[in-house]
Amino acid sequence: MDFNEIAEIFLDSLFNSIDFTETHNSFKTKLPYTINAGFSYSPVKQITLGLLSTTRYIDERYKEALTLSANVNLGSLFSTSIAWTATNYRSDNLGLGLAFRAGWFQIYAMADRIPLSFKDVLSDGSDKIPVPEIWSTVHARLGMNICFGNKAVSRKNDKPMIQVQ
Repeated sequence: MDFNEIAEIFLDSLFNSIDFTETHNSFKTKLPYTINAGFSYSPVKQITLGLLSTTRYIDERYKEALTLSANVNLGSLFSTSIAWTATNYRSDNLGLGLAFRAGWFQIYAMADRIPLSFKDVLSDGSDKIPVPEIWSTVHARLGMNICFGNKAVSRKNDKPMIQVQ
C-alpha cells in the first residue's frame, strides 16, 4: 500500500464520519477585543514602576485585570521584575522574572501565578509539609534570546544630513 492509498482511505473515513447538513439559518457572533492602558514611572534610571489595566470583552462580558509591577535593570547585563495582578475576583497572582545577558545572548526565567498562601499537610512520618492552598495553574517560562544592537551610539562623528547656510 503506498502513501496515496493510505491518504485516500484516511480522507474517506474522515468525510464519512462527519455529517454535513445544509441550513439557511443565520449565524452571528461578536468578536472579542482587549483594551490595554499602561503607565510607567522611573524614580531613578535603574528602577521602573508600572501600572497596567487590561480590559477584555468576551462572551458579552467585560473582564478587568490590574497589574502593578517593579523592574530593576542593572545596565544591560541583569534585569529583574516582580508583578502583582488582581483579576477574576482574585488578588493572589504574583509573578517574578530574571534575565541575564552574556554577549549576544540573554537567558531568562519567569513564573506567574506563584501561590501566596500555604497550608501544612502531614506526611507519613508526621512531618508538616507546606503545600500551596490554591494552585490550579502556574505559568513558567525559561528561554534564551539572541540580542542584536542595543549599544550606545557615539554621536561625536555624527554629521547633519543637510547643511543650512
